[in-house]
Amino acid sequence: MATKDEYTIGTNAALPKALADIQALIPEGFMGEIAKKYVTFATLSPVVADIVVAALDAVDASRAAEKGA
Repeated sequence: MATKDEYTIGTNAALPKALADIQALIPEGFMGEIAKKYVTFATLSPVVADIVVAALDAVDASRAAEKGA
């Protein structure tokens, strides 16, 4: 099972990538208004953290299943 520190490391690594990817999807004309209000580290952090937890937990479960097989 991943530790709290490992979840934090994963979130910190994924957050800038998620922010850049989402901003790349927003049309240029809307970028300023939307990005300043909604697409920020603060708003994305909990979402990315949930995704990272799910991903690391899935990896842990897969490894445990392989050991059990």
